[in-house]
Amino acid sequence: MIYLATPFIARLYGPSALGAATVFLATASILAPLLTLRMEFLIPSASESEAGWISRRALKIVLCGSLIAAIVYSVCSEPFDIWHGLAFWATSGSLAAAAVSIQMLVRQKKFRRIGLGKIANGVGQVGVQIPVGILSPASRGIEFGFAAGYLATWGVQAFRARPQAPREPIERARRRALMASAYKLAIAGAMNAVCVWSILISISIFGSVEDAGVFSAVQRLLVTPVGLVTASLLPVVTGGVAQAVRSSRPYAGVLRNWLLLLAPIAMVAGVVLAFIPETLLIYILGEEFLGAGNYLAALAPMIVAQILAGPLGQLLVATGHSTTQLLWDSGRFLIIVVAASVCGALGVGSVAMTWTLSLIFALSYFVFVALLIVFAKRGGSSPTSRLDV
Repeated sequence: MIYLATPFIARLYGPSALGAATVFLATASILAPLLTLRMEFLIPSASESEAGWISRRALKIVLCGSLIAAIVYSVCSEPFDIWHGLAFWATSGSLAAAAVSIQMLVRQKKFRRIGLGKIANGVGQVGVQIPVGILSPASRGIEFGFAAGYLATWGVQAFRARPQAPREPIERARRRALMASAYKLAIAGAMNAVCVWSILISISIFGSVEDAGVFSAVQRLLVTPVGLVTASLLPVVTGGVAQAVRSSRPYAGVLRNWLLLLAPIAMVAGVVLAFIPETLLIYILGEEFLGAGNYLAALAPMIVAQILAGPLGQLLVATGHSTTQLLWDSGRFLIIVVAASVCGALGVGSVAMTWTLSLIFALSYFVFVALLIVFAKRGGSSPTSRLDV
């Protein structure tokens, strides 16, 4: 629904409003890992009592952190708008809370409920953005749509994402170990979120909000299908590997099967992207989005690599290699920040910057897959016995 609604939303609001709203979503998404401390990543492979404790602790942090973040966001916004601040609170808080609930559903293999949450997100976003855009194109309709969509996602997922085991006390040493691992994951998650949104943020800083709007429209058209693949397969892949790890069984076979499935899909996607003409994009989005084809070509390497690596994105943590995940995120973060800063200082333009960062993304994803293969061949490790390797 989000994918099909993109042309209507682009025509209703225009590049400037779309760019500003996407920066709004990027800010909320970057905060989400900090709001949960990425504790949800520990849920799939934890024991039953630990999973319940992690879930409750993470949701308490989300409730307090999202309120503080919304207040700071509202104070820093120009001009001050209380409704905009409330939309940010709902968006950031529900994004973080949904991340916790989805991991409980992964653990319990309730994938149907995850799918229903995605449907609720599409209905909530589109159901608000299009009517508000028709009635008042100059409003914050896109932002309110984000808030409605992610609130609906969390509501649907949380309904079935309850711990199955009764509460049991967790030893203090174990709680400290869980929190220590969570802090690493929070740092890694924040850097990863910055990287995910780095192209948009770089364009908005070194270019213009209109350029960011054109880019975000293309990104929605390209990344949304990839997001559907990733969102659909990520819980299944993570759940299968985590179950093997909990049972102390090798997971190399599971990883190999997924790579054999995803590699052809990625190659076909690359071929399709190479033959999409810019005239088609302009026809879909409108004349205001002239130049969209340049961003499409520049994003192709990243999209291909993301299709291959995206569904595997939680496997380093699920197999007990949280330090490796942190090092990988840190390395990619530093390279992207340096590259974006150099491109901005040289004034190479938004398209050249997109090409540069897209290629860096593609290379980093291939390194990520290589790390997974190496650890799988070594036999993996059990995060139930130790959280880090």
